[in-house]
Amino acid sequence: MKAVKYIAIVVAIALFAGFLSIMFLPVDTFLAEKKAKLAGYEIPEAYEDALYRYYYNNLNADEQLAYRIIYSSFFAKPEEEFPDKIVIPKLSNNELQEMYVALSYDNPEFYFLGNKCSMTSIGSVNYFVPQYLMVRSDYDASWAKASAKINEILAGAPASTASDYDKELYIHDYLVQNCEYNESGSAMVYTMHGVLVDGSANCEGYSRTAQYLLRQLGIYNRLAIGVAEGGTGTADGHMWNVVKIDGEFYNLDITWDDYAVVGSVDYPDNSPSHVYFNISTKDIKSSHKADDDAVWSECKADSFGYFKNEGLLFSSFNYSSESAVSQAMLKAMNNGYNSIELAFTDKSVMDSSYNRLMNGGMYNIIVSNNGLVAPANRLSPTTVQYTIDEEKQIIRYFFEK
Repeated sequence: MKAVKYIAIVVAIALFAGFLSIMFLPVDTFLAEKKAKLAGYEIPEAYEDALYRYYYNNLNADEQLAYRIIYSSFFAKPEEEFPDKIVIPKLSNNELQEMYVALSYDNPEFYFLGNKCSMTSIGSVNYFVPQYLMVRSDYDASWAKASAKINEILAGAPASTASDYDKELYIHDYLVQNCEYNESGSAMVYTMHGVLVDGSANCEGYSRTAQYLLRQLGIYNRLAIGVAEGGTGTADGHMWNVVKIDGEFYNLDITWDDYAVVGSVDYPDNSPSHVYFNISTKDIKSSHKADDDAVWSECKADSFGYFKNEGLLFSSFNYSSESAVSQAMLKAMNNGYNSIELAFTDKSVMDSSYNRLMNGGMYNIIVSNNGLVAPANRLSPTTVQYTIDEEKQIIRYFFEK
């Protein structure tokens, strides 16, 4: 009989504990999920594209559920306005902030959201209250224009069988050539709309658009948020991408590869720079600092893969090197560009190259190539400017058309 009593007591305790857990512990998550489903939201248990959701993957269980509910609620009823409030599990202020940051950083297309949000409670039900920058009709109109441009860009991308490097290079070069840096403070410069529709954006616009486009091409990437100092002595807030290319992680800063930002020469062209295309954390940390070291800690592979692949990374400089420069210059001229960028393994090689090219070598290259290109693409062999990155040992030459 005692055994039966003990069993009955254990069962009673278990039932009471279950009652308490339903009444008090998970009621927030239970109500949030139930109300969301009753509202017609399709809430996945997990994301098929979870690999790309770096910030979501770093959330706790309640934060992840809130993220999934909110994500689903925005487009559950496209015929209606964005919801004023959304039922979610109860989160602390810090958890709410972490969740909202993840929702923003993982989803660059959510540019209808502002930077602020809040949470309010009515009885035992907790609501997420978002801030919107635009009403749904305005967002739908904006996204339709952005989507048309996205489809156009992706249609011109390398074939699916191409390397990750080629796909990434295509997106990088397209954004540099088709967007101008703008730090006006207008809301759109922070968004994909700014890049794709207006052709004008700041670092956040560049990075978020690259994030979306690279993802569409199957290339893993995530946003890196921190500060950068461009030689002014002042570090400003900055955003760039961390990408995984052919199994290796790199920093990719498309904004800093847009030479229109620098404006340091009299006749720049629209060709992209590649100094910050696939660069290690070791090589970029002198100017950049991520808020979270984990975001860029995996970027350990050697930098400057672009220069290696294009035959423009020199460990010595001789006649064959000059021939490689000539071929690269011819390619640039045929594309209508008037600049070329060269990288070197050490300063002595860079100095040797500079002396050779500036003492007749580059003049001969331009004169020879002028006879091989259309008249509109010919360059002056006597007028040249250059920029030198002493730290990274890169020289870029600019010529007058």
